[in-house]
Amino acid sequence: MKNTDCREKQLTDIIQQLTTFIDGYDYIYLTIDMDVFSSAYAPGVSAPSPVGITPSFFWEILQFILTTKKVISCDVAELNPKYDEDHATANLVARIIDFITLNRI
Repeated sequence: MKNTDCREKQLTDIIQQLTTFIDGYDYIYLTIDMDVFSSAYAPGVSAPSPVGITPSFFWEILQFILTTKKVISCDVAELNPKYDEDHATANLVARIIDFITLNRI
């Protein structure tokens, strides 16, 4: 799946694909690669993308994944403070971790 396939209008299809994938596993180790976000929201990454996903799209996907109750651990990858303008990416990571912490169980 390409990042251009990840748009809110395609959310139902993506959720179905995730459901099929997740159903095949007892547990999930989730890695969140910050490069997936649009550089408008996450400039502090090693490979910024102007056509990445939005945080609102990401919240929908993350919330779905967490409702499966299969996530046993997670990490965040590709935050690069050297390129992080006004700590925008670090703040997004902090919100993601907070969301996971509050919604995991």
